[in-house]
Amino acid sequence: MKFRYYFKRFYRLLTNFLINHSVSRYIILFLLYAGLIALILILLDNEIWVTLLSTVLGFLLGSIFLYFIKALSSIAEDSQKIMFYEKEMRKYYKNNYDLLLKSNGTEFKIVYEPLFINLNDEFKYRVDDNPNKTFMLDDFIYSNYNALFHAHENSFVANFDTVRLDDFVIDNDSKQLILKTSRSTFFNHLVTNRAADLRIQKNVTLRNVFEYGPYLKPINESAFANHIGINALVFLKGGWVLFPYRRKDSTISKNKITSSIASRLIIKDKTQKLKYDDNIFIEDLHNYIIGKYNIPIDVIKSGVTSFLGFGRNIYEAGKPQFYYAVILNNYSVDTYFSNLQRVIKNSKTIDVDQEIFVCSFKDIEYTKQGFIKTYCLLNKTKKKKIMLFDPEKSMLNNFYHLQLRDDLKNILRIDNSTSAS
Repeated sequence: MKFRYYFKRFYRLLTNFLINHSVSRYIILFLLYAGLIALILILLDNEIWVTLLSTVLGFLLGSIFLYFIKALSSIAEDSQKIMFYEKEMRKYYKNNYDLLLKSNGTEFKIVYEPLFINLNDEFKYRVDDNPNKTFMLDDFIYSNYNALFHAHENSFVANFDTVRLDDFVIDNDSKQLILKTSRSTFFNHLVTNRAADLRIQKNVTLRNVFEYGPYLKPINESAFANHIGINALVFLKGGWVLFPYRRKDSTISKNKITSSIASRLIIKDKTQKLKYDDNIFIEDLHNYIIGKYNIPIDVIKSGVTSFLGFGRNIYEAGKPQFYYAVILNNYSVDTYFSNLQRVIKNSKTIDVDQEIFVCSFKDIEYTKQGFIKTYCLLNKTKKKKIMLFDPEKSMLNNFYHLQLRDDLKNILRIDNSTSAS
């Protein structure tokens, strides 16, 4: 049974690698080059040329081998520090967090804990922020800090202040959602939520010690950093959605697609108290969209921005994520491409995207392995092509929240029961 489990895990990693790195194209190119060099070697009798070309061939083989080792190591890093597969999560949490995604006659069970589902925008929101309160690591985590931090050796990392969700209150009588927040750091996040499944010792992980199931501890009892994450699906006219594709040095979700916006809640001054009225992080979200996609603020404000709810990612051991949908029916794909000057930022920062796909949301289908398949537009030619993606788990949670909103699906003309066009 163990052999089958590890074989399936290796097969999933290899499939993910082949899909995300276009390996077949590199193999074909290598075979062509190798064949050409071999032909030249046969035709040439000159010993010097034979030696030179043999050296070149050896160098090419060595370079390709090192590329494969580095790429596989990068992909394997995520699976060693975080539990990505639903089957593994259910060993801890049974079926307590199973939820069903449906689209075009296909379905897939995700593992996720929604804490607040916003169905009708009746609630008011308030943030009770304490900027003077700083999260401290548990002694066990602190004593294993070096080992936990070393789990991110293939990722580019940087430290900065974050906003921690300490607790929340849902008052159904007054229709109010109150968030209680404090401060933490991104490094605290890297050695808690983002390294929850790293084997510190044999059969000892942070999840085994702190979040062993069958339910997550209440968020106000959590020993993890739990900084607030912001996820949003951004739709252009015609129901086209923006899917960023993460770089291989991201701290998580390497070579996966994510929600259009997948970011922490960014703060400039940790000493300043957060002030929000009913506009729960939406102004921040709009700023993220402007910075990432170069979409004008007047276009964003003339569209529909809806807070869908929030919940806890099981794979990151309870990290809180806030989910949104931004519908820009007055902003066409053509305008998006013409206004987009530079989507992929080359500056050294965490979790950078290597590409952004424009895809059809209504045509999404789910595979049994949890991949998604849909039509996408190629950036240069805008030709439609069927793409198969490995999605970030939090992105699927974003899909779930949107799936519950009939009003937004009507705007997007999405019907989860219909067949793909």
